[in-house]
Amino acid sequence: MFVELVGNRSSFFYDHLVCVRSFQLKSRSRGNVRRIYIPSLSDNLTSFRNLFVLWDELLNQESDDVVFDFSRSRYLKQNAVVMLGGIARAIEQRGRKFSFDWKSCQPAVLRNLDRNQFKSSFDDSYSDSIGNTIPYRHNIEKDKNALIPYLLDYWLGRGWVNVSEALANAITGVLWEIYENAFTHGHSGIGVFTCGQRFPRTKKLSLSVVDFGIGIPESVQRFFQRRLRTPSDMNDLGNTLRILSNQSAALEWAFIRGTSTKNLETGGLGLHTLKSFIQKNHGSMRLFSNRAYLVLDEQGERYSSQKTRFDGTFINITLNCDADRYRYFLQSEAI
Repeated sequence: MFVELVGNRSSFFYDHLVCVRSFQLKSRSRGNVRRIYIPSLSDNLTSFRNLFVLWDELLNQESDDVVFDFSRSRYLKQNAVVMLGGIARAIEQRGRKFSFDWKSCQPAVLRNLDRNQFKSSFDDSYSDSIGNTIPYRHNIEKDKNALIPYLLDYWLGRGWVNVSEALANAITGVLWEIYENAFTHGHSGIGVFTCGQRFPRTKKLSLSVVDFGIGIPESVQRFFQRRLRTPSDMNDLGNTLRILSNQSAALEWAFIRGTSTKNLETGGLGLHTLKSFIQKNHGSMRLFSNRAYLVLDEQGERYSSQKTRFDGTFINITLNCDADRYRYFLQSEAI
C-alpha cells in the first residue's frame, strides 16, 4: 500500500487548542509499503502539530513498512529532522522497515540533510562540512561526557551567541537536566534526538531536542497517583487532584525548583538560568509533552493545553545571534 501525505492549509485555532487538518492520507495498493510524502516543515505551531499527527499515524499502524519521500519538501527545519529520525527508529524498534528516498530530495534539502549529518546516520555517506548546522545526534544511552561537549562545541561555542564560559556551562547543565529527565523518567526506549540550525538571514539559532518516552506530565501524574496512597500527603489533596486532572498543571509542577518524581527526592528541572538567558536574548523556548504546552520567552512562561497529543517531550529553543552587539555572562561574574 502506498500512502500519500498531502499538505492542507485548513487549521482552526481556539485559544491554545487546535484542530489540525494539515495532513490527509490517500492510498493505493502496492504490497505492505507506505510511501509518505513529506511536505515543507517549519518550526511554527502548525508544523509541530503536523509532525505529531504524522507520528501518531505511523506508529499506530502495525504492519506497513515505510518509505519517506521528500519530493514535495522545499525545506525541513531542525524540528522536522529530529522528529523524522525518531519516527524512523521507532518503526525499526517495532520490527518494521523504513527507508529514505534520497533521490526524491530537492538539492537544497539534500544538501542540508548531508551537512547536519542526518543522511549519514542512515546510510554509508559522510560529510565533513557541517556549515550552519548543529549536527543531528541520536543518544541511545545517557552519556554526560559526550553530550555536554557536543552542546558546548556545536551550539554555544561557535561564536554565534557571545556567552561566557561559566554561563555556557550553566546553560548546558540545564539542558543536561532535560536529557537526564528523558532517560530517568521518560523511559524512552529509542533514546533522545537532537539537531539545530543557524539561519544567517534572520540571525536566529535553533536547537531541537526530542524524546519518545511517556512524557513529563504523564510521569508527574503517575507520581501523584502513588502519593494518593500515602496518608502523610493527604493534606495536599487539592493540589494533587488538580495536577491529576490537568496536564498543563503537571508540566508546570515539573519545572518548579526543588520538585522531582524520583523517590520523593528534591531536584526538579530548574529553568531559572535558561529562562533568564532566553529573556535577555529575546529568544524563546517551546516545550510540548503529552497534551501540555509551555512557551518561555521575554514575556515570561505560559502553560496551556493542546488538543494534539504527543507521547514524549519535544523542546525547541531559538536564540538571536547577536554576538556582534552583546556578551552574556552570569551575574556572579560581574563582581
